[in-house]
Amino acid sequence: MLVVIAATAGALAVGSRDSAIRQRNVAIARKAAADAAEVRRHNPALAAQLNLAAHRLAATRDVHDQLMSTFATPYTSRLTGHTSDVVSVSVAPDSTLLATASWDRTARLWDIEDAHHPVQLAAVHQPERLVSVAFDGTGRVLATAGEGSVRLWDVTNRRAPAELAALPGLPAAAPSWVAYGPGGSGVLATGHTDGTTRLWNAGDPRRPRLLATLSGHTAAITSVAFSPDRHTMATTGDTTTRLWDVDDPANPLLLDVLRGHTDTVTSSAFSPDGRTLATGGWDRTARIWHLTAGRRTPPPEILPGHPAIVWSVAFSPDGTTLVTVGGSTHFWDVTTPAVPRRTSTVEGGFYQAAFTPDGRVLANSDRLLDLRDLSLGTHDDVVTSLAFAPGGRLLASASWDGTARLWQVTGGSALWPLSALRGHTRFVRCVTFSPDGRTLVTASEDGTARVWDVTDPRKPRQVSVIAPGGGEVGGTAFAPDGRLLAVWAQATAGLWDLTDPADPRPLGRIGEDGRHVTTASFRPDGRTLVTSTGESGSLRFWDTTRPRTPRELPSPFGSVPLTGGVFSPDNRRLAAFHRADKTVWLIDVHDIHHPAKTTELPASGSWIYTLAFDTEGHRLAAGAADGKVLLWDLNGPAVPTALTGHANPVPAVAFSPDGATLATGGNDFTLRLRDTRPNAVTTRICASAHPRITRAQWAQHFPALAFTPPCPAP
Repeated sequence: MLVVIAATAGALAVGSRDSAIRQRNVAIARKAAADAAEVRRHNPALAAQLNLAAHRLAATRDVHDQLMSTFATPYTSRLTGHTSDVVSVSVAPDSTLLATASWDRTARLWDIEDAHHPVQLAAVHQPERLVSVAFDGTGRVLATAGEGSVRLWDVTNRRAPAELAALPGLPAAAPSWVAYGPGGSGVLATGHTDGTTRLWNAGDPRRPRLLATLSGHTAAITSVAFSPDRHTMATTGDTTTRLWDVDDPANPLLLDVLRGHTDTVTSSAFSPDGRTLATGGWDRTARIWHLTAGRRTPPPEILPGHPAIVWSVAFSPDGTTLVTVGGSTHFWDVTTPAVPRRTSTVEGGFYQAAFTPDGRVLANSDRLLDLRDLSLGTHDDVVTSLAFAPGGRLLASASWDGTARLWQVTGGSALWPLSALRGHTRFVRCVTFSPDGRTLVTASEDGTARVWDVTDPRKPRQVSVIAPGGGEVGGTAFAPDGRLLAVWAQATAGLWDLTDPADPRPLGRIGEDGRHVTTASFRPDGRTLVTSTGESGSLRFWDTTRPRTPRELPSPFGSVPLTGGVFSPDNRRLAAFHRADKTVWLIDVHDIHHPAKTTELPASGSWIYTLAFDTEGHRLAAGAADGKVLLWDLNGPAVPTALTGHANPVPAVAFSPDGATLATGGNDFTLRLRDTRPNAVTTRICASAHPRITRAQWAQHFPALAFTPPCPAP
């Protein structure tokens, strides 16, 4: 008996100890996840590793949610080593060699071939704070400007730069900028705090000599840029930009003075074709100037919306994208410079930015953004609808800004703008691809649905317009055969024959009883359409085997407040949102004549705007009014994963065809790509996060636990 009592007491003690350890681990994991959210902005690599380590320690629902939201915003890598602000960057021509200049009195060389794992190669020192750095056209010479000198360095041996010369006879006014002319011209420009710019012949970098001094600015020179053909130079300072003819650098001529900024102009950059100049300023705007030979430059396009001073502007090597850096980093499609479109915004951004020559990486101060991680796109208003084309490499988005847009999707994690579809005169509510991906239909509150040939997504072509009558068009849906299209508006809904996209023909109407259709979805067998109708919501089923005379089927849900009905790909289930109790119902529709509720899924307690199944029907996603995206594993727990990132309601979600990626669109004007599988997030964290977590960092965030890095050493 005593033995039994002792054994029982021992088991209880062990159980009590195990429970205490579990509670301790949960507390530490939750604290580490909270720490990750705090440090993410200035140390993304550490934040990602904290999320993963916390999840491995205690995978509670909230910790799991944060792990799955690790890449809700584009991931950037840090250059570690400088001990003060990195104020200037330059990338060597045809290379992955990056130079950075810092107030810590050093310039550093980096190999950024792998943007996630930059390698510091060397550092050079000057006796004063550095303010600017630039490679010459060969990439073998580096100029560094400090507050008291400009020095030239031989960087042929990237790990052992050698000083060649210091520019002689500099004025008392401190250097403020340095820039080389393109190619092998050997022309070097230096800007100074007295408003002058000096041109130098640095063809022999051991013996640079002064060619000319340019004056005219009334404040410090803030940037100097050369046109690609070497003939023109732009200088900025005060509230103006000055254009100079430097075809003969010993005899520069003033061409024009660009006025328009209302505060100091900070930066300038020529487009690769030399026809456009971008400038940024303290007035929190960037401007695009269209240069015309021999004539006065016309007024610029103004790019607003920056939360701080625009420190830098930079064109991508192909000239289609302009980046403006001002508190946040904005990407603009400038394929047509007269109509610039913001396509993405990344939080943070100060000082100078530069693209690598291949256009794959953007360097900004001490951050590197591999554009394959640019998982966020923007509209100029609410994103209302998203749709993937077959294959998953093309995504369409609709917005209240009156446009639909097409995006290239790379690796499930990168968005790149391809084109904007214009023509609607009011909000665009819906985008729908045909099953073969060659046709896109857009629906708008202007009372029309427009049909587009998107065979070439860079040059979409409108082929027809559907005007069903009945006011604002709320949406469209293709049947699986690609020939039948459902179109619904405020006061009417019907079926259209789209066998010839250039000649859509009306077939039959749905629901002539006045209750307007708010959403509709075809069953994958193509024989049934479900509609949600009325403000209170109700599901109605329609037999569409004879599209000229669609017939309503009996439904037990006519008076149940359900909306947003979508069919699963296997024809067996329907998901819908219950408006009253704010849950998601799963309905067995194997026998469409006798649908029956099977499951009630808890949501976040907020309004659900949209639902989408993945292609296997095993997962369900929802966009909610509280800014969360809910993701259910229908073969797992009933409680969904809550993905964060959007700042406002999420009215649009769409799975990629392979189910690995979820696209989400929000009232915050953004669309985002997200990994949907935990193992994919884990793999991506360990492939991206650099440097690895240190023992000291581990001890700070996981006290009393043995050092167990979540990712192996690279």
